[in-house]
Amino acid sequence: MKEGQDKIYYLLAPSLAAAKSSPHLETFNSKGIEVLLLTEDIDNWLVGSLRDFEGKRLQSVAQGAADLARWRTKQKPRPRNRRAPSSPTWWPS
Repeated sequence: MKEGQDKIYYLLAPSLAAAKSSPHLETFNSKGIEVLLLTEDIDNWLVGSLRDFEGKRLQSVAQGAADLARWRTKQKPRPRNRRAPSSPTWWPS
């Protein structure tokens, strides 16, 4: 879990493949926040009955708005040593 994270985020899905391909995960993945992927029938009952764990509230990524503004988005590495395109031949030197 990310340092300073005050909620445990989860996603209920019928299968692991469905959970991994969920569009709800895109924002969380881009910010490096872990999400529990729950695929068992009992998990639905569990998150309905268990509101928090070790002082951290459980929050569905599919329901409600998550406050992720404070988490920085992971930056994709930029290619280095990029050269500007050469000047066209008709351009005066």
